[in-house]
Amino acid sequence: MYNINIFTIISGISFLFAAFFALFSIFTNPYRKSTASFVIFSAITAIISLSTFFILITNEVESSEIWGYVSLLGALMFPPALFIFISNFLEYRISRVNKFLKTLLYLPPLVIFILLIADGNIAIVRGEYGYVVSIPYMMMIGILYMAPYLLLTISLIGLNIYQRRKRNWSNLSGNLLLVGVIIFTLGMFTLKPIETLLGLEIPVNTIFMALLYFFISLSVLSVKANINNMTLKQVFSFTSDCIIITDPGGKTISINKHMEDVLFGNDRAGRSSLKDLTIKHKMLNATKDKDKMQKLFNRLNSSSIEDFNMDISCNIGNQKKTYNVRVSPVLNNKNMILARIAVFRDITNQIILQERLRQEAIRDCLTDAYNRRYFFEQLDREVKRYHRYRNPFSLMMIDIDGFKKFNDTYGHLKGDWLLKETVDVFNGSIRQGIDIVTRYGGDEFTVLLLNSDIERAKRIANRIIGYFNKKDVKETSLSIGICQYSEEMEVKDLINCSDALMYEAKIDEGNSIKVPT
Repeated sequence: MYNINIFTIISGISFLFAAFFALFSIFTNPYRKSTASFVIFSAITAIISLSTFFILITNEVESSEIWGYVSLLGALMFPPALFIFISNFLEYRISRVNKFLKTLLYLPPLVIFILLIADGNIAIVRGEYGYVVSIPYMMMIGILYMAPYLLLTISLIGLNIYQRRKRNWSNLSGNLLLVGVIIFTLGMFTLKPIETLLGLEIPVNTIFMALLYFFISLSVLSVKANINNMTLKQVFSFTSDCIIITDPGGKTISINKHMEDVLFGNDRAGRSSLKDLTIKHKMLNATKDKDKMQKLFNRLNSSSIEDFNMDISCNIGNQKKTYNVRVSPVLNNKNMILARIAVFRDITNQIILQERLRQEAIRDCLTDAYNRRYFFEQLDREVKRYHRYRNPFSLMMIDIDGFKKFNDTYGHLKGDWLLKETVDVFNGSIRQGIDIVTRYGGDEFTVLLLNSDIERAKRIANRIIGYFNKKDVKETSLSIGICQYSEEMEVKDLINCSDALMYEAKIDEGNSIKVPT
């Protein structure tokens, strides 16, 4: 004799299990595309389990009849709900069908339920283990109605497994679904008829639905785990940053695809080996700053648990790249180093942009000479350097004679051209990267000559005037005043000295150079 309590407990557990997932999946279902169908399927399972539970424990025919109707409706809705959920879960083409067409799949069970009630083909009878639903020709209805849905569902899962295997994807979730649906199908179409023929009235439908739901839940959870694992792999493999993972001793454990591409390019032999020494040799050869790269290697092999950050320049193929390298330790709960992760972020464009913005901030937009702010910064720096190292330097103040007349006669565009040509003359006469040309204002310029005494400055000034006079500058010329810095001077004294000498040159009708006497 079977114990009724066993089936009552199974039905109750099945209800709680399904109800929990119906609510839980609304907020946390890892496979968001199937959330709605998952909730509907879970709710139907919960309804069937709950109705079976009450049928088993009640002794009143009236209430059992109501729960019997609920159980029948749930049983009829179960196959399409299962099919829709799994088709969505597996992302088949049917999952892209209009939602209205999917909803139509719920119409056949409703029609069958209404027809059964109308024909009086439902009766509640007292079974050995409680009140159960008795439906004439239930075997026929099961075969004609449930079998097509279940067989189609099995076919969908099998096709999914086959396609994923061809693409070398994980089959765990599909395998779990297949096992669950097959067990449910075999149980419903083998054990259920046997149970009915023997007159046992055991609620095997609830038992097999609980088993099916158990396998579906495992499948959903395996998808979540697979998604998490796949996401981590994709982040590591396909991120645009270069990543190296080393052990606590600094030995390379793994590098991501982008780092592999950067280091080895089309070198198939290098890609196939990916040895620690080969990787480090490639990294060392690529960098301009060997000391910085060695410092990075030392850090990867150190016992420090602090983050490490530095910028390093490299030659990647024919391109010059700058990377920001950040090294972070992977620690356990005892702060022991398990591994280190070095992330190389390409900041080349950022460095170029920063330099462009810096140049725009310190240069005159018309002539590309330095502006007054930069001039005073450099002048202060040279004064400090003079007091420390006694390196001489000189300052030229230069004015274009007749510029206003030239501008009024030939127009502002021609005047702009003359300013640019004048700066080109200066740049062609000085040491690039050492001496500093500044547009001081209007048609006045300064040239700061580093490590230059007054005699060298005069030679450069004569060169400037010679180059300028060879240009098509019409009736214009240059007036130049030169002063060498001395210890008793302040910055303003040097500027005033050069400026006064320049005006002396202009008074002498320009095209001349004046120095202190």
